[in-house]
Amino acid sequence: MVEELLKIQSVKEFSKMIEAHVLQKRCNHIDAIVDHCEKTGLEFETAAKLVNKKIKDKLKIEAEGLKLL
Repeated sequence: MVEELLKIQSVKEFSKMIEAHVLQKRCNHIDAIVDHCEKTGLEFETAAKLVNKKIKDKLKIEAEGLKLL
């Protein structure tokens, strides 16, 4: 768990990990971030700070589609 957190050095690296997870698991960005947080123990608040604008825009679209916004 701690090893995984140490690997995340920047917003760019975290975003790449999430994008790779989306492609690999064929899930949406919301699920990818939740899954990543659950597997690594990363707090959701910390993950929110690591999400770049591109993914934030995708999250907004997904949330609107799910009627969460």
